[in-house]
Amino acid sequence: MILLNEIMNKLIYILIFGCCAFAGGVCAQWQESSPEAFSKLILETESRIAANTSYSFATDYFFYNQPDSRETVLKMHGQMICEKGKSYFMNQFDRWNAQDDKLNVTCDTAERVMILKDVDTQSNARKQTADFSAFIKSGCKVKQQETTGLTKFYLEFAPGGTYKAVEIWIKPDKLVERYILYAGQAIEEDTPDGGTRMITPKLEIHYRDYKFGKEVPVKNMRRVSEFVELRDGKYILTPAYQGFELIDLRIQKR
Repeated sequence: MILLNEIMNKLIYILIFGCCAFAGGVCAQWQESSPEAFSKLILETESRIAANTSYSFATDYFFYNQPDSRETVLKMHGQMICEKGKSYFMNQFDRWNAQDDKLNVTCDTAERVMILKDVDTQSNARKQTADFSAFIKSGCKVKQQETTGLTKFYLEFAPGGTYKAVEIWIKPDKLVERYILYAGQAIEEDTPDGGTRMITPKLEIHYRDYKFGKEVPVKNMRRVSEFVELRDGKYILTPAYQGFELIDLRIQKR
């Protein structure tokens, strides 16, 4: 499942190269857990969606200046549609990403850039127990909390890194509800009055409107063919995107 691959790839990178360590400071209701328990539930979550099944979900992004702030500074929305576990379309941060069995295309509507890449064969690959071995051996401390209708995991990273901690909330039906990423360092930000201030950002991603099988709105997918077409062995922009810059990052050029 693309959602879980994205989450786990980020987590494994941070945990292994960031030297994960639990530094305390988490509220009392969190209980000691283990990387094995976390990995087991993630695998159960992935198996919730059968292979070669179409699925979709919507995402809401909430950006905060401080980890305890309740006032958002930016809200954005996204969507993910996967057809039969293969072709997919993702709308995220003013970028449209489409993939079929031959090409991966990212259309950056803000920068007016079209980026071609080789097919990401791992995007739909199923995680196996062995994929978590490095994460389990990292010795990361994990906290777990059981609340009404939710299982929450809290992983805190080594001090001084880019990220301080991450939370993942999983519903009883084994679907991810929320992903929260806490910055590890304060950064300086310009203010409207010409001054500066220090902020420690937090990002929350809320997942909703899961659909499966025939309920998936595949008609809303933007296909690779909407952005580029193959002509004389070379990909060119379709008429609707003639004003975009085309960047070909494929390793195997066709």
